[in-house]
Amino acid sequence: MCKILAKVVAQLLFDNSYLNLKENGIYYDLNTLLEDFVYNGNASVMLTYTPEQKVAEHNAAIRFIDYYKNTRKSVFLDDTAFTKIISNIISYTAWQEYYTQNYTMADSLINRLIAYNVANDEDFYLKIKLMKILYDRERYLAYAPVFINAALENQVIGIYNLYSEKALLLFELKQYRQAKDTFKEYYEIIKSNPNEAKNQKWARQMMYKCDLFMDN
Repeated sequence: MCKILAKVVAQLLFDNSYLNLKENGIYYDLNTLLEDFVYNGNASVMLTYTPEQKVAEHNAAIRFIDYYKNTRKSVFLDDTAFTKIISNIISYTAWQEYYTQNYTMADSLINRLIAYNVANDEDFYLKIKLMKILYDRERYLAYAPVFINAALENQVIGIYNLYSEKALLLFELKQYRQAKDTFKEYYEIIKSNPNEAKNQKWARQMMYKCDLFMDN
């Protein structure tokens, strides 16, 4: 109960109208959900999360509870400090929005992390994926290099697919030599992983394709 309520409160930090919690496809607005918990004591509202998401949700709720216990007497924080404290929750919710195809909301959440300089490589990776959906080709090619380089410079998670994204972007920009070098770097990272056989083959093919373009 306490963890679910913590999750509800956490959502309020960046969305005052609707919670990203649903049952049978119905989104609950704040007042309805809080009244259900506070006045009726109803814990029947179940979240449609995968097992992995439930673990992440549980950890986020625990962090929120611990933070509240330690800081409830100092509730006035500026936007920068507040965003730093809730950055993990914002990031997690952005991915939730992405997977439910709420791309504009996901982009808004990630932009907040970027604006306050608390985005890590996973956040920038999501930004790149969203740009492919929300931007036209010309705008994507103009802005993607900034975010890809920022992701590689702020690695926390270690997302090797960033190298394939960078290589594809360089290829699209007709910078074939740099693209080949980056495809090779990507291949070196995944070559010992038996689960990446398909991508290993693809990376080799793209290196060969870069050679063909450089010869012309």
